Amino acid sequence: MGRSTHVRGTAGKVYAYDAQTGVLVDTIVPEPSGTPTGTDAFGYRMAVDHEYVLVGAPMQNGPLKNATGAVFLYHLPSGTRVARVFPEGDAGSRGGTAVALDGTQGLVGAWLDDTYANGGGAAWLMDFSREIGDGYCGPANPNSTGSSASLRGRGFDHVSQDSFELVAERMPSNRPAYPLMSQTADFVPFAGGSQGNLCLGGLIGRFTGLVRSTGAGGSAIFPIPVGALPPPLQGGIHAGETWRFQVLFRDAPASNFTNGLVISFR
Repeated sequence: MGRSTHVRGTAGKVYAYDAQTGVLVDTIVPEPSGTPTGTDAFGYRMAVDHEYVLVGAPMQNGPLKNATGAVFLYHLPSGTRVARVFPEGDAGSRGGTAVALDGTQGLVGAWLDDTYANGGGAAWLMDFSREIGDGYCGPANPNSTGSSASLRGRGFDHVSQDSFELVAERMPSNRPAYPLMSQTADFVPFAGGSQGNLCLGGLIGRFTGLVRSTGAGGSAIFPIPVGALPPPLQGGIHAGETWRFQVLFRDAPASNFTNGLVISFR
């Protein structure tokens, strides 16, 4: 639940309760250093999805009459602020008067925005995903484009959110590609007759059901299902586990790999 008013000097707070026991488990207090402060109405609207809460502060970012508003994304168990975003409304639009949250995406309303019509209001769909994981075993061997393919993670590293993806880039255009994963690191040069280096060892899962074309831009995005690991792996990813990923792609005359990516999940 949130507590905020438009009375001058009120910043607001957010209180998190256990829905089953009614016990107060966390209090999110407006941060110092001016964000948010004063009359920001922090907690005016909120939306919860799994372990995250999206908090609206529609009176922030400007004097009372001209406030464009702001929204904050918090991880509830730790109380950590994940993101702070200022909607692109005009003066006095009050972004954050309505909010919704689904995974890494949030919908933010500004009921007084005049951008499209005088007093017509507006809503913005925002992506709060962030870079996760650390690269290793790189740079990858150059592919037929002359570049080294790269791999990065995007989304949330909290297992309960079940929302992260792998982004592979700088690959040859219009070639098939799919991810691999393992809990073990290794270094196998020119593995399987390829032109690249395999950075995984032990039991390696192959997401053959997630084959994507690299398209004209030589890139591909792979949404990883946290609860369904590829064979021969079984089960899902659990909090406290560390997993390593790599993407295999077709590259004339054989195949190649991106660098490796390691993610520690919470």
